Amino acid sequence: MELFLPIQGVPEYFASANGSIRTFDRCSLGNRRKCSGRILKQRLNASGHCTVNPSTIDKLGLVHRMVMAAFSGNHVDYPMDVHHKDEDKLNNTFGNLIYQKRGDHRRQHARVQMSEAKSRTDFKGVVEHKQRDGSFSGRFHGQFNYMGVLHWTPTFGTPEEAYAAVCKLYQEVTDEYF
Repeated sequence: MELFLPIQGVPEYFASANGSIRTFDRCSLGNRRKCSGRILKQRLNASGHCTVNPSTIDKLGLVHRMVMAAFSGNHVDYPMDVHHKDEDKLNNTFGNLIYQKRGDHRRQHARVQMSEAKSRTDFKGVVEHKQRDGSFSGRFHGQFNYMGVLHWTPTFGTPEEAYAAVCKLYQEVTDEYF
């Protein structure tokens, strides 16, 4: 039997360590019948994270935040990002989640994006431009992180042009060659 703990900040919901969310047990006063809580169906939001009942609890319905709130004792609005250790947004088990400062979390994902981008284009620091809907535009830009600041080039039609631009920008910023 799964152990469900109450979620701080969302008292009508409980979370399990394996990422399930359920409602609480309640009684109907009219016929004095006990209604058992139920495990809620999870849906994906636009960013690929699992949510439950987004219409009733708004942004608090992110499953990974609810699991962390239940098992860490922090409020669901705790001001740190929840990171999936294995980078899988669907794996909401408590052992796969950690709190990270927002800047550290974004830098970590920028590093992952740069390593993925290199494998897609074979040019260091060149990323295929992503549109707002998550699809790729077929254009490329260069990016690199220097002393905690992420530097970007404009977009170009080919990865070669983007690589030349990122090399030039890197040299201007650092006085070193890329």
